[in-house]
Amino acid sequence: MKITNSGVDILRIQPVREAMLLIIPGALFVLVGLIAFPIFGQSAALACERSERGGSASPRCELERTLIGIPLSTTAIEGLKGARVRTPGGAQGYVYRVMLVTAERQMPFSSYSGSGGEEERIAAQINAFLGDPNQAALKVRYSGSTEATLSAVLALLGLLVLMTGLHTYSTTWTFDRRKGLFTHRQQRLLGPKVVTYPFDQIGDVTVRAFSATSGSYVHRIVLRTISGKELPMTPRYYLWRDHLIQTVRTIRQFLEL
Repeated sequence: MKITNSGVDILRIQPVREAMLLIIPGALFVLVGLIAFPIFGQSAALACERSERGGSASPRCELERTLIGIPLSTTAIEGLKGARVRTPGGAQGYVYRVMLVTAERQMPFSSYSGSGGEEERIAAQINAFLGDPNQAALKVRYSGSTEATLSAVLALLGLLVLMTGLHTYSTTWTFDRRKGLFTHRQQRLLGPKVVTYPFDQIGDVTVRAFSATSGSYVHRIVLRTISGKELPMTPRYYLWRDHLIQTVRTIRQFLEL
């Protein structure tokens, strides 16, 4: 809770820190998900044909890349020699990808994944085709649908957290001595929700403790009207109450309670 405006006639409180604790990780999740989606979510298809069975000529191969079914690129591969499974830095047991080997270079066929089983199967299938001159054609495909789904879920989760943080940031509690009103404002998709109470309807502002399942207590600021209705003034519960007590003291002093 942060007092964003404190004067003789106006006291405004806003959950800035609570909002930033949601906005920052939410934005990071969205960013990581959007970056990972086109990188790890690509699918690849390799199609090879021999001009004649049993011949010594290299097969003609074509590599096509797509993202959720949308074509990205098509590359002709000359002189394909084999395929191997590569891990970063030669490490074992972390992440894997299939590399296509030609006389001049190596090029990635699949994105990195954490299993390795699918990559080993694809590399073995390609190498078996290249080692059998009597096999006329090869079609092998790598699907990045799992990685694409995980990236999309991460981005959507981040968007949900980000929207929650922005909603929290838009929440304000304003005490206006000139109007004699307390105003609670929340910004929503369909418009702001505003609740007001006259000062003479405010009975007390206090830190309320609630028993948690672990046997400890959590705390939040509560405004209580003279009719007994309680209005939470914090978006969540806190284990520590020192900063809440300081905020309550400021409010009570402003209201002369």
